[in-house]
Amino acid sequence: KLLKDAKQDGVTLYVISAYRAMSKQISLYDAEVARQKSAHPEYSDEQAKAAAGKNVAIPGTSEHQLGLAIDFTVPGILHDDFHLTEQSTWLKNNAWKYGFVRTYTESDEEITGQKASDTHYRYVGQELARMIHDSGSTFAKYAMIAMK
Repeated sequence: KLLKDAKQDGVTLYVISAYRAMSKQISLYDAEVARQKSAHPEYSDEQAKAAAGKNVAIPGTSEHQLGLAIDFTVPGILHDDFHLTEQSTWLKNNAWKYGFVRTYTESDEEITGQKASDTHYRYVGQELARMIHDSGSTFAKYAMIAMK
């Protein structure tokens, strides 16, 4: 419904990643560890793994492995430039109506340990998504308040 309604609003959303099996998450994480080692030869294995874990969830901890997360993209747009697209704006304004919230925000990097991502949305259900949206908070901050 989210994809269909976006299309009706003149915005085409592309899903690049949804459910991931453990083997896929391991492959993505290992590739990011290798990329970190290549970009930072001075890193120890532990430093490379820590840096990688900020960009790619450590296998066994990914929302994708739970089947709750979707990553969106726009063909020809770099991942880090997604926030500049009409797709990103549409998602920020509408995803909550369909039960999705942006999980990794700039203001939550200390809480989540993950780099901010405009492409990553988690399904929490329409009621909870509405409550988070109406609170003006983020998923991580709302969860912390709810757990108290």
